Amino acid sequence: MPTKSAKRQLSPSQQAGDSAGIATSATQESADLPDHVPKRKKRKVDQKRSATQASDAKTVKVPQKRGRRATAKGTRTSKSKARVVPVTYAPASLQGMPTELLILIFGQVYPKDLLQLMWTSKVFRTILRSKGASGIWKKSRSRIRGMPQCPSDLSEPQYASLLFGHHCYICFNERSIVYESYAGRFKACFQCLSNEKLFVRSHLPDISTWWDGPYQKKLALHLPQLTIADPQLLDGQKYTYWPLAVHQTWSKEHSKVQHNVNERAKWANAKIAEIEPIEMHARECENWIAAKLPKLGADRLLCILDYLDTLGWEDELEKLVDPCETIMDIPGIYDACQTKITSEVLARLEPRLVRRMVELKNKRLRKQRLIRLKQGIPLLRQVIQDIKQELPLDVKTPDVADIFLHPIVQKIWKDTMPKPFEISNFDPGVESKLINEILSAIGQDSFDRTKVLHLATTIFTCEHCVGINYYQKDQGHHHFLLQYPRVLVHEHATNEPKKRLRKTTAKICWGTLDNIKFWKDGWEVLSDLLTEFGYDPQTTTAAEMDAADPIFHCVSCNSPRQGRATMRWRMVPRHKLSYQRHINHPPCKLELLGEREAQIVRERLDEANALYQASTTHGMKSITCVHCRTVADSVTVKQHIKEKHGIDKPTKGDMFQNLDCSANIAFHFLWPPLD
Repeated sequence: MPTKSAKRQLSPSQQAGDSAGIATSATQESADLPDHVPKRKKRKVDQKRSATQASDAKTVKVPQKRGRRATAKGTRTSKSKARVVPVTYAPASLQGMPTELLILIFGQVYPKDLLQLMWTSKVFRTILRSKGASGIWKKSRSRIRGMPQCPSDLSEPQYASLLFGHHCYICFNERSIVYESYAGRFKACFQCLSNEKLFVRSHLPDISTWWDGPYQKKLALHLPQLTIADPQLLDGQKYTYWPLAVHQTWSKEHSKVQHNVNERAKWANAKIAEIEPIEMHARECENWIAAKLPKLGADRLLCILDYLDTLGWEDELEKLVDPCETIMDIPGIYDACQTKITSEVLARLEPRLVRRMVELKNKRLRKQRLIRLKQGIPLLRQVIQDIKQELPLDVKTPDVADIFLHPIVQKIWKDTMPKPFEISNFDPGVESKLINEILSAIGQDSFDRTKVLHLATTIFTCEHCVGINYYQKDQGHHHFLLQYPRVLVHEHATNEPKKRLRKTTAKICWGTLDNIKFWKDGWEVLSDLLTEFGYDPQTTTAAEMDAADPIFHCVSCNSPRQGRATMRWRMVPRHKLSYQRHINHPPCKLELLGEREAQIVRERLDEANALYQASTTHGMKSITCVHCRTVADSVTVKQHIKEKHGIDKPTKGDMFQNLDCSANIAFHFLWPPLD
């Protein structure tokens, strides 16, 4: 459609032809309407206008309705002046071009551009996806030298998307890096590859070494696979991924013929014969992709590298093993190198180039820091061992994660000038966190901040231990009941791995997981218990209760087949609250056991704990050698003291029960039961 200025320069005959064309299209449009739709009457147009007036006029006079006839009460109305309507012209549109002209244009562009055009509008999509568009795609592919032919199992748009697209076939998002499997006919981003519901991952690329699937191993070797280096790991470890959808489809087909040996072999051979042409074409694509770099021309790649130098990335490029191959991985570089590299092209590529260089620099720095960390961890561990030799065994010592995350050590790790580091500067602030936890639960006026951690009523729980040790409640264990100072060194407060320390220490700072909580219900139960039996819950400490070591028995849990349920004072909150969860149970009634029977219970509980500490399974970290801080079970530590330190008869003074020892059995059924 010509513009307004061009329209003014047309001849009168051309303008008349345009008017006739408009009238003809209007007549055709009216003829296409169904019979039941009323058609507008044709309006008479004065054709006596001169062609000169029509070409010079900037406006068109629209014929007006006739005036109304005179009535009995009035006269005939006069004709009003003709309204003037400005003429506007629509701009030229690519979609408005004839299909024949579009086909000629499409044949002159690259497949990547055809792919973009197909995603632009429904008109182009209809044209390029039609059966007759194969010639367009073939002509477009012929512009790229050496490009493999389109396989029979893919349409032309699918083939172009596989080679030139940057979208993930699973999440449909455009990613800076997508990984393609030409044999599997798919592209996937790393986020989708990491989905265990979609892909099977293994560090063994040869599936025959571990295959144990339903169908034959020779067919499993033809499963589409994708081997890449995990971008989240700094050691360059490569993993191979297999799509689960293909495996499930083959398993379902195999299940139909698995009972017939001949049919099963015939099915496997047919499947292999079907896959082999696809694998052959995939190898052609891989070879063509690998050969693209020399065809681009070194001058164009060097032009991009020089542009990165001007942006300040010269030092980073020198540290790369192969800068050209690294640049080629950036989306859009290959297409840009097909033509001359201009300043406009470089400006368009700059955001992608900078983003990729930032990713490479961060990855390199993380790798360097990990190497430095691995070199420094043994030194930190030696420092901790020296500190432990000087500190008492009943206090918390800093762990590797605590020292590593100290600000001064962080400055050393990041290559900045630190101040001298002394152990007196180390304060993890664990006690302050515990006090604040109590403060948020029971209020500030209910306790003395300087003594609250030592009170018998101050008790904490580990959310992790509640889950894994719930089955041991009948054996009398109270692993998840933590009191000071055990709560400071509990393993589940520091043992979950953090990404930065996962491959080195597997430790984190205390409280990072937020799984240590103050147990308000247990605090209330112990407060009532101490008050009932003559103790002051505001001042009685856990050490005083351990020295008294009262033994209680639950009258409500008396069993004629098991005996009386007896327990130490630390077991009372758990037992009472567990008992009260049962609706039909009567109220839990506790009584103080007599001294003679209490002494029997103490001896049996001590025996059970001693057996626990001697076990190589449960007691392996329960006892510490006082002389060299070796940690093991009680039997191993005694042998160690005899052999290494020359003490023939080790005593309790040579060994120390660790603060986080799980040998805390505090529940025992005493015989005989109550009558």
